[in-house]
Amino acid sequence: MLGWEIFVERERDGVTLAAWTVGIDGLNWIHHLESQGLAVAVQQNGYPSKYIVKAQDVLPLLRLGAVPPHDSPEVLGDDYVLPPKFSAKYLLNESELDNCRPDDKIVIDAWDQS
Repeated sequence: MLGWEIFVERERDGVTLAAWTVGIDGLNWIHHLESQGLAVAVQQNGYPSKYIVKAQDVLPLLRLGAVPPHDSPEVLGDDYVLPPKFSAKYLLNESELDNCRPDDKIVIDAWDQS
C-alpha cells in the first residue's frame, strides 16, 4: 500500500469540501473519530473505504487548513519514494465549509493508492 486519496463531501448535495493524498497512516484521524463514536465506517475495502461523520465533528479538523496530522512512515518502491508524513494535492473548499450545518452528514471516501 502507498497511501490514500481522500475526498470529503457533504452528503445532501455531493459538494466536495476537501481532498488530498496522504501516506499509509493518513486515516488515523478518522479512526480516532471512530473510536470516540463520532464516525461510522460503512465500507472498508479501500475501493473506497467510506465513513460518515457529522459536520460539527470533522469541520474543525478541515478548518486547520492542512492535512490532519499523521505519522506515515517512508515508503520505498521499485521506482518511487514517499517521504515520512507524506501528503500532497490538498484542496479545501472554504466557502462550502461555511455552508455546512452542524448536523450535516459528511461522507469521507478513502481510496487505496496501491
